[in-house]
Formats: sequence, C-alpha cells, structure tokens
Amino acid sequence: MYKYLILLFVVLLFVSCDPNNPRVPSRYKEWKVFHSNVDTDDPDYPIEVLEDRYRFTYGHLGKEGRIKYVNWEWECKIKNVSNKTLEVVEAHYYLRDKYDVELAHDYIRNYDYNSSTYKEIKPKEVYTFKRKPSMQYRFMKKVNYRARAFGFKYKE
Repeated sequence: MYKYLILLFVVLLFVSCDPNNPRVPSRYKEWKVFHSNVDTDDPDYPIEVLEDRYRFTYGHLGKEGRIKYVNWEWECKIKNVSNKTLEVVEAHYYLRDKYDVELAHDYIRNYDYNSSTYKEIKPKEVYTFKRKPSMQYRFMKKVNYRARAFGFKYKE
C-alpha cells in the first residue's frame, strides 16, 4: 500500500513540474503596490507618482536544473502636474534589501520604438511605464522594498 502511495506522490511531483516554466512561490507573484509620491522638497517638481508596483513572474532553469534567473515586472503610473509638456522622462526602478543594497535595477524612457520619437507627456496627462526585466533568483527572496528615481526634460 505504501509503495503505491509513494509511487503516486512521485508521479504527481513530476507531472506538476514544468521544466519550461519553473514555479516561483505564489507569495512573490502577487503585485506589491505602492501609492507614494516622489520624495522631493521642490514644489515645482513636474511629476506626481500615482501608483507603482512590482512582482515576480517565472523562473529560468540553469544547467544544474534549479532556477537560476527569475523574471519580474514593474509598472509606474505618473502624471505631469506642470503646465509644460515633458519631452523626455526617464524612470529608474530599484529592488533593494533591508540593508539598502541594490539587488536589481531597471530603467526606461518614454520612447516610442514604432515612430522612433519620444512620446510627449502633455500637462495633466497620465503615462504608465511598464517593463519586464530579469534578475538572479538567489536575490529574489532578499528583496525588501523598492526605490524609484526620475529624470525629465521639458519640451522647448
């Protein structure tokens, strides 16, 4: 009887494992959502952060058969609160541990690759940055919080 239970357990274990899409624990797949604005003392700062969030999606196996890299994604929704059009906006997103050590970093600009131009962000317009980078799996469990930084240039 026990042999059949053990055999059933082993079969279920192998059937539930997909080597092309290794599982990331479900608690890391949930979006971590933040509603905090840019930390600045400048009252004329043109960017207001409405929401930003990140999560981990899936892993990539290494040669030894264990997850080596993990894909993660982040989104940041900003609003141009100035009276001028923003020509270039650059967003940096950092994942850090509890000691403020950078574990992963990604950045993007409001560049439209289809038209090879920057997408202008008009006054009061909302724009969402979205990216899906990867990082080493061994750092995933150490992520404690995120940090952001923005650069911008007004349209002349």
